[in-house]
Amino acid sequence: TLAESRQVIDNLRSGRVEETSFADAIQQEAARFEEVSGIPCKVSYTLSHPLPAEAKEHLTKIISEGLNNITRHASARQAWVNLSESQHHLTLEIEDDGQGFDYQEERGKSGHYGLLGIEERVLMLDGELSVDSQPGEGVCLLVQIPLHPTGGTHER
Repeated sequence: TLAESRQVIDNLRSGRVEETSFADAIQQEAARFEEVSGIPCKVSYTLSHPLPAEAKEHLTKIISEGLNNITRHASARQAWVNLSESQHHLTLEIEDDGQGFDYQEERGKSGHYGLLGIEERVLMLDGELSVDSQPGEGVCLLVQIPLHPTGGTHER
């Protein structure tokens, strides 16, 4: 447990995504997940605009933590990472076909920091997180991040 905790903290602080392309970083996370878990992970990536370094950094860490949660808890046979954009939002979905869970029940439990870390990173990007899961039905983490015009701000 201590080693896992240290790894999570190291992941939060280490490695800038800027050193590699964002698409490559996502593929590397999926490949690492497949190697460690033995669970196939299909990646779909469609972005037409470059993202700020901060967004790439947080999104890569969100993907990493989401896949780590699948490895630890889901008992899944398949995982998916889908990244797409609309005119105003970037959408990230991390899904599995595993055992699912009750999100509201798990949120308040002591020692469960993976989802908390994801929530905090989504908030830092001014985004929204929704978790679609029921016991026995898999999980879909849905992250929506506003796309800001270059040099501009947005209103809430």
